[in-house]
Amino acid sequence: MNNDLISVIVPVYNDEKYVAQALDSIVSQTYRNLEILVVVDGSKDGSPAICDRYAAEDERVKVFHRENAGVAASRQFGIDNCQGTYFVTIDADDYVAADFVEKLYETIKKNNADISVCGVTCFADGSNQMGLTIMPSVTDDRVELTKEILLSEFYQLSCGFILTDSWNKMHRTQFVRDTHVEYRLPKKYCGSELELEHR
Repeated sequence: MNNDLISVIVPVYNDEKYVAQALDSIVSQTYRNLEILVVVDGSKDGSPAICDRYAAEDERVKVFHRENAGVAASRQFGIDNCQGTYFVTIDADDYVAADFVEKLYETIKKNNADISVCGVTCFADGSNQMGLTIMPSVTDDRVELTKEILLSEFYQLSCGFILTDSWNKMHRTQFVRDTHVEYRLPKKYCGSELELEHR
């Protein structure tokens, strides 16, 4: 299997309580050929210094300090500036399994796909696992997606937020750029923070 460069995009806004755990889970991924783009979105707490420390310790980590523009704009900045053949986005208050990137990459390569999706497990802040594991409703290995299907179906604004959120997916970078899908300013739909528009 190829060893493509994969970009990991991490928007950060006042996340000093969580960001170290998120970055620890990223830099320790079993898939090593990563560029990690940390987009600090005008944070006023200690999170910028934490992110800079990781950049000093791991050459794969690149930190961008920007004025506050919102999480969607930070993700879009990462997509516009990443070098990876594929990209994933991870929120600074989340963390991922050690094989998160590897498994999504294996799936996307196996099926010659443009997007791969995984399930998520929810945790309550400061307590044990809530016991809620959310899995995608699509069970086929491969789903053919046109630009229209991507916008109207795959990222539908529904309560099945596994489809509308960005942080459980790997995307082929050129596919997203070619289809001109853009992460706009977030709107809340049943817990989702992702709004996609065609430009």
